[in-house]
Amino acid sequence: MVQSVLDLFTATILGNAFVRNDGSPGLAFWGMIVGAFSNIFLDWLFIFPLQMGIKGAAIASGLGQLLSCLVLAIHFLRKKGILRIERFSVSFKQCREVIVCGLPEFVIQISQPMTIFCYNLVILRYLGESGLTAFAGVTYVMVIMLGIFFGISQGLQPLIGTSFGRREQHKVHYFFRGLVC
Repeated sequence: MVQSVLDLFTATILGNAFVRNDGSPGLAFWGMIVGAFSNIFLDWLFIFPLQMGIKGAAIASGLGQLLSCLVLAIHFLRKKGILRIERFSVSFKQCREVIVCGLPEFVIQISQPMTIFCYNLVILRYLGESGLTAFAGVTYVMVIMLGIFFGISQGLQPLIGTSFGRREQHKVHYFFRGLVC
């Protein structure tokens, strides 16, 4: 069950990036909105009225990710972009290139959850469940703030990249000034 939810979560993140960069940023937005709000509603439904506890929360997370993937799949079914889902063969050279290019991002993305996991173990040992609950609240606020910053950076990336590629330095400086102010 946990692996299935993680697979759906990964598919949603990848699908969101592909759909957004393939010319459907609005659909990518709605895919995330549908996933988030359905997860919130289904968490409430499964945990409280249906009394399913943590198992219900896990099911809600999986269903929220599934709904998000279904919304994102609309992009590929319409065939309006240039990306297509097709069969492919994998070569060792391609895998090596992907690993070399993706390793820095992997380290960045895995560092936060690993740090939080280690903090959780230490806090649980020294402060107990109450301390862990308090830390979880702080962590959720941090995740929301990081989400805002990641969203801004992912939104600005194509704007800055396109402007830089077209050698429109005034636009590049404009976008960077917007970041600083």
